[in-house]
Amino acid sequence: MLVYATLPKVTVTKKGIEKKKEIYVLSLASDTHGESNHRALAVGASNETLKNVSTDIEAAMKFVVMSVSNVFTGITAKQPLSLSGDGIVLYPPNDPKGMLALHFVIVESDHGKRNAGRLLDQVFGDKDVKSLLGEFAKLTAATGNIPVSLLTSLFGAVTSLIPKILAANRDDLLFSHNHSGVEFNSYNASPEGTEFAVGNDKAGAILKLWAR
Repeated sequence: MLVYATLPKVTVTKKGIEKKKEIYVLSLASDTHGESNHRALAVGASNETLKNVSTDIEAAMKFVVMSVSNVFTGITAKQPLSLSGDGIVLYPPNDPKGMLALHFVIVESDHGKRNAGRLLDQVFGDKDVKSLLGEFAKLTAATGNIPVSLLTSLFGAVTSLIPKILAANRDDLLFSHNHSGVEFNSYNASPEGTEFAVGNDKAGAILKLWAR
C-alpha cells in the first residue's frame, strides 16, 4: 500500500503583534521501513529535504524524513500561503511497512529566515536521541527491522525537542500537529484523498492523505 501526505492549504489568523507574517512549515515523517529499505526523499512543491547537513546526522535521516518549506512572506489572515497542486509534501508516495507517523509545525520566522542546519544539529545531537539511534543501528544490523516501540520513542523525543529549539532560535511556533496510522486502517487515508482540517487560534492547515 502506497501512502502520500501533503498540506494543500496553510493559513494564519489575526492573532499576534505582526499583521503580516513570514511563515514556513517544518515536517517530520517516520515509518517502519528500516535502514535497508530507506524510502524516497520528501521532495516536492515548496519543499527542501534536510539530509547530509553533517555526517553526524546522516544516519538519523535513514529513519526519518525531515523537510522544511521555503519562507512565505507577507502572510495575513486573509491571505493563505500560496500553494497549488498538492502543496507542501510531508510524506512522498511510499509503503510505510505497517506504521506511519507524521508531525508538522507552522512557524513564524522572526528573523526572516530559518536555520535548518542548526536545528538538525541540535535535534540529532541531543543525548537521548543519539542513544535511541544507537539502539536502532544495533537492531537493524541484527534483524533488519525497526520495532514500533523504538520508532515511537524516537519520534516522541524529536518532536518534543522542536518547540524548545525553535524558541531558542527566536522563531515562534504557531501550531503543531501529529498524525499516525497503521496498515489495517489504511493509515487513515483513502484512494480519493482524506482531508483533515486542523488548527488553533493562531494557524491552521488542511492535511490530506492518499492510500492506494
